[in-house]
Amino acid sequence: MRIGYAVGDAELINSLNTVKDSFNSYTVNVITQNCAGIAFLEWDYYLDKARKIINVRDNFSVFLDNNNWKVLPSKANFVFTSPPGCSGSEAYNIFRENGVLVRHFGNPGIENWLRISIGTEDDMKRVMEIIKTEF
Repeated sequence: MRIGYAVGDAELINSLNTVKDSFNSYTVNVITQNCAGIAFLEWDYYLDKARKIINVRDNFSVFLDNNNWKVLPSKANFVFTSPPGCSGSEAYNIFRENGVLVRHFGNPGIENWLRISIGTEDDMKRVMEIIKTEF
């Protein structure tokens, strides 16, 4: 289940409502809306999870940098990174052969970059082991 919300000036929100169906093809049903409302009440849980993701992401970014991977600064739940000594598609295949899915975009300018989502600490340890042994 994935849901988001926007807070802003009434004019901005009206504009978002006008165009939302053109880019948001996933409707949000009543169950999802109710779950989101309950989730908002669990603020301490959210903050705890956010802190953990930030910590794991930042440690992973340092690891990548220390292993000569290019890594862009991130405030998201993923890092955008480029491996040394091989193409993005080669790196994608190495991860895939090791049972880890990352995203590779073949677009010019970012063809040698990967989007690696941040998982649990154990998930990221596995990714780091693959990097240590395969790259």
